[in-house]
Amino acid sequence: MFVALPIEIKNREFDSRLYLAAKFLEHNVSCVIGNKTEVTQYCCNTGEPYVYIAKSASLNVYEKIIQSGGKFTILDEEGGVYFKDYEGTLDLRNPAQVFEHIDMYFSWGPVQRDFLLKNKKGVNKEKLLVTGNPRFDLSKAEFGQYHLKTSSVCSRFPNGYLLVPTRFKRYNHQLGDDGQSRFVGHMKKNKAELFNKNRLYTEQRNKGDRDYQAELFTYFVEAVQTLAETFPEEAVVLRPHPAENIERYKDIFTSCSNVYVLRDGAILEWIAKAKVVIYHDCTTGIEAMFHGVPAISYTPVFDEDLIQWLPVMAGYRINKLETLVEVITQHVIQNTNKDHFISRYNHDLIKTFIANYEFNSADTIVDAVMGKKQKWDEEGWNCKTISDNEISPFIKRVVSKLSALAKMNSARQEEKRQVAILKKNKFPGISIDEIEARLKVFYEISGVKNQVTVQHVDKNTFLLKRE
Repeated sequence: MFVALPIEIKNREFDSRLYLAAKFLEHNVSCVIGNKTEVTQYCCNTGEPYVYIAKSASLNVYEKIIQSGGKFTILDEEGGVYFKDYEGTLDLRNPAQVFEHIDMYFSWGPVQRDFLLKNKKGVNKEKLLVTGNPRFDLSKAEFGQYHLKTSSVCSRFPNGYLLVPTRFKRYNHQLGDDGQSRFVGHMKKNKAELFNKNRLYTEQRNKGDRDYQAELFTYFVEAVQTLAETFPEEAVVLRPHPAENIERYKDIFTSCSNVYVLRDGAILEWIAKAKVVIYHDCTTGIEAMFHGVPAISYTPVFDEDLIQWLPVMAGYRINKLETLVEVITQHVIQNTNKDHFISRYNHDLIKTFIANYEFNSADTIVDAVMGKKQKWDEEGWNCKTISDNEISPFIKRVVSKLSALAKMNSARQEEKRQVAILKKNKFPGISIDEIEARLKVFYEISGVKNQVTVQHVDKNTFLLKRE
């Protein structure tokens, strides 16, 4: 048996999936990790027993996994940071036709598990496990050295920085006005239909989000400019969401010599060396809280029906710019006082949505899979290759590119180009050197002496085996 670990957004998923692979390798279980499409292709062509750990209940994947005899499990990458109306998000991300076929679901917290048990048919309690998510294992301070040792970005700021992550994709989308809505038009038909039916993505809701983020955008620009002027000796790093128009920020801050608009590297790399994280409602705030880094939810405007609710309500909220500057001056610049921030976090609220606040998610997931392995072995796997995957990966890539070119003739070429950039931002590629270097640091931290071979099996997909 091997474990498949597909990745869609590299900066968000690569480190935590690789960490999970390292834990499986300790049990002498091989892993395939890499680009989601390529990993799925590999699984469907091997005919070997495997467990597929999906990053969502993908309509375009689960049938292939089931047909080829694999075990379909889900570790959702957006399963814990919800709008106040989190039921809508759970419905969107767990369609019934997929959910009833899962073998295991690794829930971020008890809130999600209980909702799914109540509202999804065909799933018993034994299949729904509260495990948290390994990305929050890596958010903890004990992994700070991992991020610093593997970082390709933080070394340029030896004295640290003020980190401002933004998430204004409804207003400042790379595709322009209504970009988030138009991006749905580039999704596969069945997935787009789910978005269009969901109450969180109605035209009225989209307009409300755009108007809200437009106002926030102005306040955050003002805040960054004020911080840069107030603390001229400090670097201010603004890190836009992958879907945002980064050039807009660069134009705005071109005259601010100590403001750096950057999107390279994983967010945990940036958190590890940040003096403070100033956000509105993005996941970065939660990850900073896990790490013990001073984190502030800046809320000059506030509508709890529109925001990603948890990072704000669990965090340390400040709604006035002068208070923001005062707190950073007193508790970050003049005297680093992490307790001032940590004492204001709502730790109990976090744990209801993200359970691995005080335990290791990766160990819990590996133990659960290994516990099921004996039963699966006794039942027999009945794995096989499936016919629609007999075309070589190279031919499939050619066909895919030809299809994309054909679509460009029927849509605005500039918009298609921007969509391609967005996809590249999500997954710029993985190398053997990256995997080997990061595994080495994981094992240094854990004290485990493992020899692992890394084999290239597709353009951005690798087979990891313990020697």
